[in-house]
Amino acid sequence: MKPLSVASAFSAALPASGTACANEETRSLPTFDIIGRLQLDLSEEPPFGDDIPVDRRARLGLAAQFTEHWGGVIDLDFAGDQIAEQDLLIWYRPSASHRFVFGHNKVPSVMDEKTDDLFSTFLERATLAQFSPGYALGVSYEFAKNGWHAEVGVFGTGSDGDSFVLDHDGAQAGVRLGRVITRETGDQFHLGVSGHVADISSAAVYGGALTPEINAGPRLLQFSLSAPDTASFLGFETGLALDAVSVQAEAGARRFASNSGPDVQAEGGYVEATFMLTGEHRSLNPANSTFQRVNVLRPLSAGGYGAFQIGARFSLTRIEQGPALSNELTSASLALNWYPEDRVRVMVNWVRHDTSSLAFIPVELADGASGDTLGLRVQLDW
Repeated sequence: MKPLSVASAFSAALPASGTACANEETRSLPTFDIIGRLQLDLSEEPPFGDDIPVDRRARLGLAAQFTEHWGGVIDLDFAGDQIAEQDLLIWYRPSASHRFVFGHNKVPSVMDEKTDDLFSTFLERATLAQFSPGYALGVSYEFAKNGWHAEVGVFGTGSDGDSFVLDHDGAQAGVRLGRVITRETGDQFHLGVSGHVADISSAAVYGGALTPEINAGPRLLQFSLSAPDTASFLGFETGLALDAVSVQAEAGARRFASNSGPDVQAEGGYVEATFMLTGEHRSLNPANSTFQRVNVLRPLSAGGYGAFQIGARFSLTRIEQGPALSNELTSASLALNWYPEDRVRVMVNWVRHDTSSLAFIPVELADGASGDTLGLRVQLDW
């Protein structure tokens, strides 16, 4: 399961994972908050057997604000018998609109990747987000004012996220720009662009594999690049929040350049729509141009029945290497989510994937391979 970064929220002066205290401005400094989440996933392709795979994951960390202008985050991911560092950073905020981040954090990337998985509709992100560069050590600058958001950073060694199998030792840089327009009615519209470039020439061979948007799915669209040179990405994003309806869509292309053979060109996109059956409004945060937490109108603790959400997503990804090698992955997902409380969620996802022209796929997967996967998640955060 791909870990997700804590997105920045200037209003709380802390990266917003949904764990920053709502009354941050009234608390005396310094402040220290324990942040975390627990997730239990069950997913399998039908017909279902007696031994359904279970994926247990926990995140635990500390968010601190030392002074009016300085703070930091330590955030660790525990999955199975592995521990992975997420945000290990210090931030400096000279004013409400500007922030500098130093340390190990997420390279600026696409909207779906920057959205905290606590707030996303589906168990896993769209395939396009697997083009994202992941975490690395570096420095970045963030700006947010009047609905405008900008983030740019320079980083060192990275792994290009979970989808790419070989690390690289070269430098990389990322940028993301966006604008959220909020009307008096509360309706919102977002447009944005993101880009990334990395030096991957230190790797003798560079490769990767994309999955069909669920943790239990097979690794498809594999590729290998000899004598790699650079990797670059350009993407466009949009979002709409209208009463109980939300829409999000992105498209982008990534190019892996080689010094000794044909380059690899990966391109794709997705569109997703959600509807809150119980009337809640899923809003965009202008400070980071991502969708935020669903605030339950009738929680169980107040004698209500919680919130119910349905969603659908379609995505298409194509990878080409020269004129003769090309393959394509399409995924369709349906979601039904129940929020008994603001910080508790039960998710059910169904994902259908289809492939064609599987030139890079292992021989046991024939051309036209397809499958269905049902996933369940129980989630709690604080």
